[in-house]
Amino acid sequence: MSAGRKAVPGPAWDLARDWTGGGDLYSLAPPRPRTPPGRNAQASTLTCPVKWVPGHSSDNLRWRNLLVTNDEFAAFLNEMAGAGLPNHMDGCYLLVVEMPRERGGRLHYNRYARRWAASPGYGHHPAYWVTWAGAAAYAARHGARLPTRAELLAETARDALTVTNCAYQAGDTVPAIEPSRPADEVHHLAGNLQV
Repeated sequence: MSAGRKAVPGPAWDLARDWTGGGDLYSLAPPRPRTPPGRNAQASTLTCPVKWVPGHSSDNLRWRNLLVTNDEFAAFLNEMAGAGLPNHMDGCYLLVVEMPRERGGRLHYNRYARRWAASPGYGHHPAYWVTWAGAAAYAARHGARLPTRAELLAETARDALTVTNCAYQAGDTVPAIEPSRPADEVHHLAGNLQV
């Protein structure tokens, strides 16, 4: 926690601390666009820009239109590592579980280069094997938070969901951008991992 305090700007850290401490009743400011240091150049070539779109609930909740990609999460991991926050503590993974490529791991730490990177060809695919703490920290770092279960259920109950990757039809994941969806809609609302 102390390493995270040094790495994350004060307001975002205070928000994360309050949230993890049980104070989940707060209002969100619109996210500020940020480009983390050392961001992979490939991450900026998304053909559908990241936007914050209004949800369908009455509380004015806004949703990110795209799932977080491996390139984006690798940049976040590099930022955290550069600030001294390790991914392991007492044998536990904090932000992401390092899985071998054969088991679907797409985020890897190169110990020689001391950098995180996505497996070739998977930079625009959604990050997974991310811990809840890692997802919450990523959201807080970008001025957002994870939805509550009730919020997620309310958002997904409005339409019949289309699952795009049932029974590994397209491998472990498909790209975060759903070609048939406009940029002002949430892509892969039900996720796109094998279901």
